Amino acid sequence: MNRIEPKSLPAVPRWPALVVAGLGVSGMLGWVLGLPQLVTLLPGGSPMVFNTALGQLVTGLSLVALLRGFGRTARTGAAIVLALGVLTFVQFPFGINWGIDQLFWTQQLDLPMSTPGRMAPNTAVAFILCGIALLLSVGSRRHHRVVGILMAVVLAAALLGMTGYSMGLRGALSWGRFTGMALPNAAGFLLTS
Repeated sequence: MNRIEPKSLPAVPRWPALVVAGLGVSGMLGWVLGLPQLVTLLPGGSPMVFNTALGQLVTGLSLVALLRGFGRTARTGAAIVLALGVLTFVQFPFGINWGIDQLFWTQQLDLPMSTPGRMAPNTAVAFILCGIALLLSVGSRRHHRVVGILMAVVLAAALLGMTGYSMGLRGALSWGRFTGMALPNAAGFLLTS
């Protein structure tokens, strides 16, 4: 079996990982059922796009797998999260569209976005960092300092997003003209970190 030795895992409760997965399911249901309240949580807030909801679900399930000692499953999920973040992020500086933004679900809700179906660049970076941290966490605590630094950056991005929403600072949510980090994403990254 692909189990990690229990002594290599910190004593961490599973509920935050399950909440992160639940946020992903909620966001996907919002798109499928046409309920913008589940996608933004706040009127006028940035929407959690379908790919981001999928990323939150996979991140949460990967964390659960890691905490339960299923290294191969955690590693697979981490690779998916990392790929989703990288493939999305590289579209921004190069101005390209690979068609991955609406690969799993075509945006049907009329919500303000810089590119339909594309997650915010700060969200993509947070997924990249989470994916790397998860990959480094599987099977060993050798890289615990690096994982701590990566997750501190994710925490800072999440707190910046939460502060932006609580104080009405749109500039804290986004990078330039791009769509900002959605409130459910900020909450999910806060729990992940």
